[in-house]
Amino acid sequence: MVDTSKNGYTVVFLAITTIVAALVLSIASEQLKVKQAVNKKFDQKKIVMKAMGFKIDDGAKPADIDAIYKKSVERIFVTPMGKIVSVKDADKYNFEKTLKPVGLHKAPVDMANLSDAAKSVPMPVFIRKDEKGLPLNYTFPVTGKGLWSTLYGYISLNAKDLNTIEGAIFYDTGETPGLGKEIEADWFCKNFVGKKILNAEGKFVSVSVNKGVVNPSDKMFEHKVDGVSGATLTCNGVTDLLNKDFHLYEAYLNSLRGGKK
Repeated sequence: MVDTSKNGYTVVFLAITTIVAALVLSIASEQLKVKQAVNKKFDQKKIVMKAMGFKIDDGAKPADIDAIYKKSVERIFVTPMGKIVSVKDADKYNFEKTLKPVGLHKAPVDMANLSDAAKSVPMPVFIRKDEKGLPLNYTFPVTGKGLWSTLYGYISLNAKDLNTIEGAIFYDTGETPGLGKEIEADWFCKNFVGKKILNAEGKFVSVSVNKGVVNPSDKMFEHKVDGVSGATLTCNGVTDLLNKDFHLYEAYLNSLRGGKK
């Protein structure tokens, strides 16, 4: 029989217990990472689809979301020069992480003097299609700096005029609850629906967040949305990121418009 009263037994027992516990925790951690990755991919699809105008129930199952997505949504990648490119392991591609190294992460961006690396950055475009396969809208990711955090969102443009915003979503911000965090609220996001990124002459003017409520008599009414009270810096960040990222997609949008500005 093993003499359990000896120190050596205690040391060996503790070592084995520690190793087994570490192994169990390691396996559990890896399984959790896989589950988290699947959930994140599912949530991202829901966010994109909501920006496109799909009605997504909070209790929708991943299989149902995937079925709608595969049937109605196409994802492509384009460069700031408007060229359509392919991306290896596209599902693992992190668009936001590619921006900072080449100077495309904050406004303003000098589009006339982009580096070669910046000119070739793949940027995702999500296209909602009807039953005949014709585009209904084009959705673009937008990202920039707020007051405390990085801001993330998606903006959808009507496919017919490539000018009218059909949907907007902001998510996962680390802004102040009750203030800057309000950019994630439905009331703020719905502000953007119907706004225009081109003026009457077809010139790009983007959309800006106003300080307070926009007066309907304002000549830029179609290009402004109501701001969040007490969150000026966060709202300025939204204005900057929209201007920046619409510029990044400008060459591609112009190609869809037939080269017309």
